[in-house]
Amino acid sequence: MKREYIGIATIMMVSTIVAILYVNGTLPSFAEIQEGRDMFRDKAMAMPQVSGLLFIAFYAGVVALSIPLATPLSLLGGYLFGAVIGTGLVVVGATVGATIIFILVRFFFRDFFLRNFESRLSTLNQDFGTHGFRNILFLRLTPLVPFSLINVAAALSKVNMRDYMLGTFLGIIPFAYVYVEAGNQLANITNADDAVPFTMVISRSLIAVAIFMFLLYRSKKQKTIV
Repeated sequence: MKREYIGIATIMMVSTIVAILYVNGTLPSFAEIQEGRDMFRDKAMAMPQVSGLLFIAFYAGVVALSIPLATPLSLLGGYLFGAVIGTGLVVVGATVGATIIFILVRFFFRDFFLRNFESRLSTLNQDFGTHGFRNILFLRLTPLVPFSLINVAAALSKVNMRDYMLGTFLGIIPFAYVYVEAGNQLANITNADDAVPFTMVISRSLIAVAIFMFLLYRSKKQKTIV
């Protein structure tokens, strides 16, 4: 059986399981996370190292399965572990989860897309193969681009895993910190999506564009010198 068929079957199975868990209320909602914040904090304080590892593992699973709980978990991470440690745990968990998706998509689907869409992907492959870190960093710094979409698109390109992981790790730090830091006010937040003001999202997007333009200018300047 071809890899892509196995990949499609796996996606359908996992999606079905996640949908069933979501419909049955097995997955925690934001309200439940908020209500249980003090219980979670007591357990985190009692076993900080174990709690940190479990938080990373759970966060990675949420990202890998594309379960819409990343924002509530980031807020909870700030409430449980503080801004600095919480940001570190969120960034590591998100990077691990994103890397799992990257590996699976590349293994199951990249050859299929190269066989059938090589001409259409040639520009993307050339740019990501040459400037993979720069492009991944920019995309991660831009909150308007869906996280899961970046995972899949990068896996189908020629970006190497090192550039992908490093660009992901560094690129998600700013917004991870913003959401984790907002977790200090978890008790007063009524909606996870409203935890960070839209104006802050726009300002971070402008910063991302500025960083990308600087990196682009730097790379072109180096080519001119050479």
